[in-house]
Amino acid sequence: MIAGLLLLVVVGMAVYGASSRVDARRRGVTASGGDLRDRVVRFFRLTLLFAAVVLVSEGVAGLIAEIVPRAGEVTRDPATLARALSFSIVGVPVLAGLALWQRGTLGREPDEARTSGWHAYLTVTLGLSLLLTVSAATSVATWALGAAEDQGSALGRLVSWSAVWLVHWRLARRADAGAEADLEAPLHLLFGSAVGLVLTAGGLDRLIGTSLERAYERAWLTTAVADGTDPLVRALVLLGVGAGVWWWYWLRHAERCPRSPGRDAYVLLGGVLGGLIAAVVGAAQLLYAVLDWIFGDPEATTAAANFTGTPGAAALGVVGLLVWLYHRGIVARQHDGTRTDIDRVYSYLGAAVGLVITAVATTIAVAALLEALTTSDSLTRSGVADTVVLAVTLLAVGAPVWAAFWFRAQRFAGTDDERASLPRRVYLLVVLGVSAVVALVALVLLLIRFFEDLTRGDVGSETWYALRIPAGLVLSMGALAGYHATVFRTDHRATASAPVAPAPDTTPGPIPVAVAGAGAGIAADLGRLGEVFLVSSAADADGLADGLHERLHVRVRDWHLAAPTTPAAPARVPAAGPTLEEVAGAIERGAAANPEATRMIVVLEADGSPRLFPLLPD
Repeated sequence: MIAGLLLLVVVGMAVYGASSRVDARRRGVTASGGDLRDRVVRFFRLTLLFAAVVLVSEGVAGLIAEIVPRAGEVTRDPATLARALSFSIVGVPVLAGLALWQRGTLGREPDEARTSGWHAYLTVTLGLSLLLTVSAATSVATWALGAAEDQGSALGRLVSWSAVWLVHWRLARRADAGAEADLEAPLHLLFGSAVGLVLTAGGLDRLIGTSLERAYERAWLTTAVADGTDPLVRALVLLGVGAGVWWWYWLRHAERCPRSPGRDAYVLLGGVLGGLIAAVVGAAQLLYAVLDWIFGDPEATTAAANFTGTPGAAALGVVGLLVWLYHRGIVARQHDGTRTDIDRVYSYLGAAVGLVITAVATTIAVAALLEALTTSDSLTRSGVADTVVLAVTLLAVGAPVWAAFWFRAQRFAGTDDERASLPRRVYLLVVLGVSAVVALVALVLLLIRFFEDLTRGDVGSETWYALRIPAGLVLSMGALAGYHATVFRTDHRATASAPVAPAPDTTPGPIPVAVAGAGAGIAADLGRLGEVFLVSSAADADGLADGLHERLHVRVRDWHLAAPTTPAAPARVPAAGPTLEEVAGAIERGAAANPEATRMIVVLEADGSPRLFPLLPD
């Protein structure tokens, strides 16, 4: 255990040091000896602060658990009280000292609130306190509704860890508000959103599944079933807690943040991909139960017993479909009709899900065919029927999903933007590489077994039976590799023959942009642009900033110029401010000319014309 803690500290120091060097480069700071000393001190200070928080929270939770009376309890373990007292006596003064030290550091050094160490501490502490608070709240609510035994320890953890969460939530929001140009949704918001989504979907799945199971048992089964409400109560509690967490983290905060890689990853991987997989799995379970009863050899002797699992499968499919539809709507609202990278990621993720299921179905089908041809055992043949039913089920579910997403993406494959896009290239290379490697490995295993039997002179039905899975992998993965190699080669030839556009002018300095008709019909790709600084003395600049945020989907900061106070700089009366279309069009043109720019300063001149200063990353 001690070795594991030491390894964790070493790894943490390495990661922290690397992230600190990245931050230093972004700020243009040289990694001097003083900077290294400050980073090491900060790392150990925050590590000890985190340990003290855990120690005090567990100690307070144990003391509260000892105070809460428990029904039917005669004696208690004195070791529990001793441990709680020890944690509290040692942890409280240490926590107080470290908290005062950190507070003084934040007050003396404004940059401390923007360091990666402070944000990492807040993220880890908020994540741990959220998980423990949610777990304790679920147990306490279930106990309060009479569906569980006494939960004194859970009540103690709920009080202590919810206090930790509340304090660090306020600290994190203050740090997020004070961070300079924080474009992305904070990691703790996305983590909390993911926790809330999983709990909400799980609670809804349990609620629908348990309700359908109760109705199914009463309608079709003749066995006596207990009318227990505990599963429903637990499902309602889980749904309520999860919905509260998801509402607070996602609907209340994270959804309102501008688009960022982290936010898109949550929407696409957690919502779109997770919901799609759940819906496909539920549909496959339902279809398999039907086909197995009609064409297979099910173990159940009655239809009522055979379909007992269908309520749970239906609930999973419904919940997955709801999650997928909601997050697909978010994807649809994030663009203005043009095909962007987020649309491509959505298409290729869906195609990947369908492709994996289809490949598994093909492998199983080939294996079942070889198994049926090489065996005469009646028991084995009855198992082959179930295997064929499983292959047909997976093929019936996976092939339409793959076709729907893949051929939708192929409709755009005739454009250079689609062929050269990173999501398409990653998809093709991953599928091609994985399928080729699997096919080659399976081929090697197949040949090894075949030549072993050949040299012994006993090549027969047992040989082909043993080779059924490698043969299925060779055929299915080989077909995938061949098809995607053809697509990749076609894209490569088309991209190579396309005319090369001239490189954009990246000469430092402002870019004057004429505003006449600047925004007419422009829907340019903003590249890596994520933030705009609008500098103006116009009175209506706030409304212009809001309009730019709604149109361009980037963060817009409005900076007002103060009136000149020296005679050498007489004040000029600004002309009528430019329209939203003119400024937005100018920003789009500037972003297209500087695709690597992550931020842009837009200065509205006295005559109303915008002047752009793109900022390139270090």
